[in-house]
Amino acid sequence: MGHGGAIDGMRAEVMLVPEGQLGVVVLSNIGGGSFPVSIMYYVLDAYFGGGRGAGWSDALLKLAREAQATQDEERRATEAARRTDTSPSRPLQSYAGTYTQPLYGDVVVTEEGGGLTARHGPHIRGRLEHWHFDTFRARWGDPVLGTTFLTFQVDPDGTVVGLEFQGLGQFAAVPGPGSQ
Repeated sequence: MGHGGAIDGMRAEVMLVPEGQLGVVVLSNIGGGSFPVSIMYYVLDAYFGGGRGAGWSDALLKLAREAQATQDEERRATEAARRTDTSPSRPLQSYAGTYTQPLYGDVVVTEEGGGLTARHGPHIRGRLEHWHFDTFRARWGDPVLGTTFLTFQVDPDGTVVGLEFQGLGQFAAVPGPGSQ
């Protein structure tokens, strides 16, 4: 049984093998990458006499490079599909407001300095750059988060009623002050 995860520049890997009376925990201050996983599998191989040993690092590096190549290809496809001859359907202040989703909570969009900023929770903040139509690219302040897309939904009367947060799903506009 195992589980791992990473957040805010830290990574943890936990593996329990009850039938072998073994538990392995690897904690690191490396947010990304597969180094902690390779250490965990190295320990498992050493304990149980597996044959790969130090080869885990190479195998996982190969997988990481393949994943990066796929991401690069997807990024190029996204760039190629961009329509550069569009503008937002509404004035920027129309997108300002709070958007909510039961699982992930609130995203707050504000107009600041002639542009839009999005905040999700206390630590995630990014500038929104118009991409095309009612889609904006979020450049998050934490480089580990990279960029994602927020697409605003506008109903037939021009009211912004929600947004699609790439990777997190649909968020509904919260009526009230600051919503348009």
